[in-house]
Amino acid sequence: MAATWEDQEILQKEFTDLLPANQVLVRAIDRIGFSSDASMYSLTPRLVIQPRSESDIQNIFRLARRLNLPVVFRAAGTSLSGQSITDGILVDIGRNWRGHKVLQNGDAIWLQPGVIGDHANRYLVPYGRKIGPDPASLSACMIGGIVANNASGMRCGVQNNAYHTLEDIRFLLPNGHVYDSRDSDARRRFVEREPRLAKTLLEFQRRIESDKKRQTVIRQKYRRKNTTGYGLNAFLDFQDPFEIFCHLLVGSEGTLAFISDVTLKTVPDPSAKATGLVVCPSLEGAIALVEPFRQLGAGAVELMDRASLTSVERQPGIPGEIRSVSPEAAALLVELQADSRERLQGSLEAAGDIVRDIKTEFFSGFSEEPMFQERLWKIRKGLYPSVGAVRESGTSVIIEDIAFPLESLTPATKDVRALLDSHGYEDGIIFGHAKDGNLHFVITQKFDSPGIRQYRQLIDDLVDLVVEKYDGALKAEHGTGRNMAPFVESEWGAELYAEMIEVKRAADPNGILNPGVIINHDSETHLKNIKHLPSVEPFIDACVECGFCEPVCPSRDLTTTPRRRIVIWREITRLSGGAPADRQLADQLLAAYQYEAVDTCAADGMCSTACPVDIDTGKMVKYLRGLRATDIQQTIAGWCADHFALLGKGLRNVLSAAEHLQTTFGLPLWARIIETSHRLTRGMIPRWNAFLPGGTPTITLGSETNDREADVVYFPSCLSRSMGNMSGEVHPYSVGEAVCRVLDRAGLSYAHPTNLENLCCGTPWSSKGFQAPYKRMAEKVTESLWISTHQGDAPVLVDTSPCSYTMLHYDEVLQGESLRRWKALRFYDIVEYLHDQVLPRLSLRKQPGTVACHPTCSTMKLEQEHKLLGIARQCSEAAVIPEEHGCCGFAGDRGLLVPELTQSATRKQAREIAGIRDNVKGYYSTSRTCEVGMSSATGKIYSSIIHLVEQASRP
Repeated sequence: MAATWEDQEILQKEFTDLLPANQVLVRAIDRIGFSSDASMYSLTPRLVIQPRSESDIQNIFRLARRLNLPVVFRAAGTSLSGQSITDGILVDIGRNWRGHKVLQNGDAIWLQPGVIGDHANRYLVPYGRKIGPDPASLSACMIGGIVANNASGMRCGVQNNAYHTLEDIRFLLPNGHVYDSRDSDARRRFVEREPRLAKTLLEFQRRIESDKKRQTVIRQKYRRKNTTGYGLNAFLDFQDPFEIFCHLLVGSEGTLAFISDVTLKTVPDPSAKATGLVVCPSLEGAIALVEPFRQLGAGAVELMDRASLTSVERQPGIPGEIRSVSPEAAALLVELQADSRERLQGSLEAAGDIVRDIKTEFFSGFSEEPMFQERLWKIRKGLYPSVGAVRESGTSVIIEDIAFPLESLTPATKDVRALLDSHGYEDGIIFGHAKDGNLHFVITQKFDSPGIRQYRQLIDDLVDLVVEKYDGALKAEHGTGRNMAPFVESEWGAELYAEMIEVKRAADPNGILNPGVIINHDSETHLKNIKHLPSVEPFIDACVECGFCEPVCPSRDLTTTPRRRIVIWREITRLSGGAPADRQLADQLLAAYQYEAVDTCAADGMCSTACPVDIDTGKMVKYLRGLRATDIQQTIAGWCADHFALLGKGLRNVLSAAEHLQTTFGLPLWARIIETSHRLTRGMIPRWNAFLPGGTPTITLGSETNDREADVVYFPSCLSRSMGNMSGEVHPYSVGEAVCRVLDRAGLSYAHPTNLENLCCGTPWSSKGFQAPYKRMAEKVTESLWISTHQGDAPVLVDTSPCSYTMLHYDEVLQGESLRRWKALRFYDIVEYLHDQVLPRLSLRKQPGTVACHPTCSTMKLEQEHKLLGIARQCSEAAVIPEEHGCCGFAGDRGLLVPELTQSATRKQAREIAGIRDNVKGYYSTSRTCEVGMSSATGKIYSSIIHLVEQASRP
């Protein structure tokens, strides 16, 4: 569906006549950013539309019908079968449709399609409930996709999937008609206004009802997981055409209607859980344990073959013993659940007996410790991207999901393994939800002519194996999508497939909704529009564009996301080596990329915390910033690193002068002066922020002795040494002074690094891609601390979390002797040191009221949120971390250069803070710039956590 730019302009005008212009994205950078989902396919939409209301959807339908344009709804884009991409109109639901309401004291929950699955569960935590579906992508996928694909997952089984937990649904047909199952009159109106659709559904239902053989086939299929084609069980479970259609929408992949909202029945979320990894010498041995664990009531029993374990065995946190298990080994990841610890103990004893009776190569034991459980689950959840991370350059990553009768799981798994090996996929991995007979396999594929033949033969033989030999399901939980659309008829037979076609025609007579998905008459559609993942930059080459990173990105609602940054950069790289027209488009993309992807990236690395293979897109952005830096900028950056004492003094003086001038002129006039200066200097002078603190009047840090008796070497950050109080912030001491007083009260002696005024952790250079000055500063800091700690004898305390994180990762730039010395140093972030070393030595008086804490990105990456909250709770009557906490987007100077980034990143957290009614007396974090950002967002004064500890520990 290629279109000229003139066509694009006409199309844009057609839609902007009906919708606000900011909801209609037509630029190449926007369209290419949405061209990829988590599948092996890629299509570039002609327009991306971000509707806000049902009337917007009706307008989209009206115009799409008139222009005969395909319409595809996309929520999170984590779809693995190509359901959320199109070369027509892509409707992005993830941006605006995030409403939710807990109902019936937690027994049900109302959700719009843009709500992330994990967030829905978070809303249900106070009620001890959760939604039934639990796909591995739950932290990223959204309700729209969960319902439209009838997602299930690791603990869900069949009984708790979206189909079986659906209570109510509201939807819009492509003719614009709206129906809500909560409306008692909806059934009558549906039959009257949709006569063809209602008649088709009833006739199909009656034909099934009169054919016992068909009933048996359908019932048998849905005792197991099955998302191939439309959900035919709806025709057996319901008699009324409206009810049939409501449940037929579950798993329909956006091909029949737009789902506006759903109410899902919830399921208990057991309070007691224990997780263990059992590695058996053989596949048969592992599968033999599935039924005993299933009978025990295990919530999850995940099978992983040896190749699966190999793909993740080198990742951080994975038990080292995994690397030495035999080539024939297979593993089970088992989770036991109970509503109390007492009942869990009974299950643990029985599980211990099961494992004791068999030969194992490794057994982790069952643990109730959340961090241990999370590390084990990271093995399972990261299998798909992990294979993609080690793939050969230029190959695509393919994941398929199939289901077999449980009694056939051992021979079927062996047959799948043999099938992969016989077709040249020896490196393919097999894993899955063993207690449901649900297997996944992941392979990498080069789609040249021989590769296409190879893949075609594999799928043809797979269809025969699954359908003919085992009467299994070609798609268990990922939806039919594009890759199994040609084979729906193979699984269901010609008659039932023909009925599905009639349902599609009756619901969508113009064929505008997600054409080519589920119903597709092209027998080779699974071999077309293949996504290519070439090597472009080492920072991102491992990315398979799964989208797990997007929910934690601070710019996700402003410009773009880590996944889209990568998708666009790959396309820029590809186009740059093409014909003149391609190079012209590459230049256009590159010009837009600067603001959309580089300037508005916080480079905070939060994307790596959600990425199964730890890709930090911020590293790529820093690299690109460095490439764009001029020789003059590089020289200035180097001079600043070599003369940092002057820079620090200058910063203190500038902040003090600005504070005085703001007082003299008044904030409104001063802000206008600075904004004008910002424009005239083209951004060299940053924008003003009313919460910027003044400069510290003096630097009083106490002892600078290098006495060998010092318990700790205290490294105050340059921010702590330069920035004083904000307007309205009343603390008797600076951050550095407060730290020293608290250490004194705890009876801990301290020293300071030599040459401190010339030292900085290096983050300002690292974040802008100035690698050489950053390396020099890291070397200077390491040399100073090597001397001050007496070659690592004393630990190093850093009072600002981003600085701690940077210093803990100097190994990325240091070499030789500097690297050896750095490895001998022990760094403590302020949160960890206060929690573990200082508070146990203090006599604390809890401060009145509640305090709210903001974990910085570095605090989260260091996995110290619980310790930050623990400090606050020991020092106050109550403490909270907002549920919607995340990166504030201030990112050192981003909040001054692109303040809209902070505004967007903090919107939900600020709204939550505003809603707290529990007598909040203070707001605390562990980075001065983040504190400025959060103060700007909320209007509340944020201070360092050390001030709370100082207050609570006063004699």
